[in-house]
Amino acid sequence: MYRILFFGRRVLCLFLLIPALSWFHAGCSVSGTAIHDEDDHVHAESEDAHGHEHDSEEAQVSVTLWTESLELFTEFPLLQAGTPQRFLLHLTHVNTGLPLSEGEVSYRAEPAGGGAGIEGTGRMERPGIFIIEPAFPAGGEWHLQLTTSAGTVTLEDLDVHGAEEVHDHAQGHEEDEHTNEIVFTKEQQWVVPVITAEVVADALVERHPLQAIVLITPESKSTVAAPVGGILDAPPSGIFPKIGDTVDTKHTLAKVTPTAMSGESLAHESNRQNLQAVRAELAAQAAQAAGDAAGARARAAQLTSALDRAERLYDVKAGAKRDVEEARSALAEARAAVTAAEERAALARQALRELSGEDTSETVTGTIMITAPIAGRITAIYLGAGAHVEAGQTVFEVVNTEKVIIEAQAPEVLAPEFAQPPSGMFELPGTPGELHPIVPIEGGPAPWMLPYVDAEKRTIPLQFPARNPDGLLRLGMTLTLWADTRGSAQALKIPRSAVLDENGVSTVYVMLDGECFQKRPVRTGMSDGAWIEVLDGMKAGERVVSGGVYAVRLAGTASGGLGSAHVH
Repeated sequence: MYRILFFGRRVLCLFLLIPALSWFHAGCSVSGTAIHDEDDHVHAESEDAHGHEHDSEEAQVSVTLWTESLELFTEFPLLQAGTPQRFLLHLTHVNTGLPLSEGEVSYRAEPAGGGAGIEGTGRMERPGIFIIEPAFPAGGEWHLQLTTSAGTVTLEDLDVHGAEEVHDHAQGHEEDEHTNEIVFTKEQQWVVPVITAEVVADALVERHPLQAIVLITPESKSTVAAPVGGILDAPPSGIFPKIGDTVDTKHTLAKVTPTAMSGESLAHESNRQNLQAVRAELAAQAAQAAGDAAGARARAAQLTSALDRAERLYDVKAGAKRDVEEARSALAEARAAVTAAEERAALARQALRELSGEDTSETVTGTIMITAPIAGRITAIYLGAGAHVEAGQTVFEVVNTEKVIIEAQAPEVLAPEFAQPPSGMFELPGTPGELHPIVPIEGGPAPWMLPYVDAEKRTIPLQFPARNPDGLLRLGMTLTLWADTRGSAQALKIPRSAVLDENGVSTVYVMLDGECFQKRPVRTGMSDGAWIEVLDGMKAGERVVSGGVYAVRLAGTASGGLGSAHVH
């Protein structure tokens, strides 16, 4: 957007006791090209306020351009060939709203119709503000390309008058009558900072916001109790756990030495002795079965040879058929005995292994080991080494948030609208408008809608098993789950953060140029949590304030009806 501004006598501007919003003014051009009168756009007395000062009766052109990474707001005089022309460049990072503060600006200007160009470098007055002074050798239309560390932006079709031509400052002079205009200088915007986004027409998936919670499950949080009463001590490693330690499943956390004549310890010792007896019996059974299998295999080998001999004799008419059949029957019985003995041996060995696994928490002296039931981190320790612990008393707490379950409550009337299986994104309480994807658990259960309705709330739980690689989700946390509906639509959309509710009216602040904004009511439609549909009040290509909206609103409230000034 190009604007021509006309500077004359200076007026005093309003001073507020807010450092980030120290100077406000209103009354900027919103469209086309115009020359403003003396009170429309006035610079302060001090040249230090913005690094430069306009001369009296000096006409200025302002241009605002955007690329994917950079915003340029520049002011320069009506251009004349033959002498250096001063361009005041305000350069802003689009994604952060912060001033460009690194590198230098270089430029190259070329005639629109072709021919020799000029090039040079500028200087940085302070972060975000750069000055270049190209001297155009001839009049006509010129393209001016600016190269910065954040990207390249081009000013096209600049009107440069020849050395002997005179600009008609009065041409196009008119008063602009626009409402809800707010002038908010770049220096003020950078402090907030102010971020803008383009109004775009694109596909939009409707999502419904649902209240949700991160469930606490036995797999995510577990308390560890002492199996018997006794004296708590460090595990065999000699290192007693600390809060924050990472542990694996079955990791030995501590040991308990039962106190003498304790009922629990006597019972446990009896169980231990019984288990030892059972293990010994199983070991004997396994050995016996292995021996039986070996004997059966030897007999089967002998009977195989006898069957082979009987079949040869029968073939040469020297033996009876009954001998062959008896040999075959005896071999089959021997082979069945081998199979049965091997199965008995395998079962005995399996039972022995399982009993040995259950007894890993004990030592031969009867000391009981306390092990972690789940993998995770220790979040609480209730007793230390040397303390007396009662049977069943909680000693440790272990939490694992690598895999969690988000449960959202959906009104039963919306159940038919949701995608199946359910899908969506979550929004944390402290970062409204910032949505995070739900990362599925590989090989784990899929999201699902539970098959019942809460009788009191009339809601249906939706559960989303999710990985939590960044640790954003905490057990018991409340959040917003934006659940997808079944379809999407083409819509004119803006960031949801750009819309304010002002007395029941959806309101946005549109950037008309780099330092001029306009308050505008809009009618909104569906939302996906990050973006919201605009049904009326905006058009594609406009830019709306999506970050620092309240600061722009405050600037408009403070400056409305109090005149205008523009501090540079």
